[in-house]
Amino acid sequence: MTRARRARRGAAVGEAAFTLLEVLVAVAILGILYAVLAEAGMRGLMAEGEADRRLRASLLADQLVDEVEQKLSFGEAPALGRTEGAAGPFRSEVEVTPLSLALPPPREEAGSGAAAGTPPAPAVSVLGATDAEGRPALLRVAVEVRWPEGVVERRVRRVRYAFDPRVIADELEAVDFGGNGADAQEDIDSPEAGR
Repeated sequence: MTRARRARRGAAVGEAAFTLLEVLVAVAILGILYAVLAEAGMRGLMAEGEADRRLRASLLADQLVDEVEQKLSFGEAPALGRTEGAAGPFRSEVEVTPLSLALPPPREEAGSGAAAGTPPAPAVSVLGATDAEGRPALLRVAVEVRWPEGVVERRVRRVRYAFDPRVIADELEAVDFGGNGADAQEDIDSPEAGR
């Protein structure tokens, strides 16, 4: 081979090959890309773990609410106060308190004879009464499930309002609806009622 041919062949090989600098730049770009992808993957795993713990806490809160609602459906009101429990990393708290609804005082009509400066009438309590044993008619049931999430504490909360069926039954028995409820039920269910 002649020298000219070798020189041309060497120039062609040099143009087709990568230089060391080009290889280092490509490796650096790939390293940065992999670091960004790894960070995104870690964030995704952390978000998935947090979502899983939130779901399990929500299911536990729903289960505790269902237990209270089942007691109420069987005519057994939950005890007033706070009950705490734990299940794995979750701490639960069920708080049952009496609820009293109040209506605003009646508004005075203009010209009704009420003197100016007369203190307003007190609010009228409705459905906040208790029975002879002191049981409240209405209940507020608050369920809260807490768990640690890194340095913060996360929580799921459920609030339900219920009535004590024993107290309401006593109140309803005292109310006269203008007729015998059993007779009205028989009329509704009888075949002649539709004619």
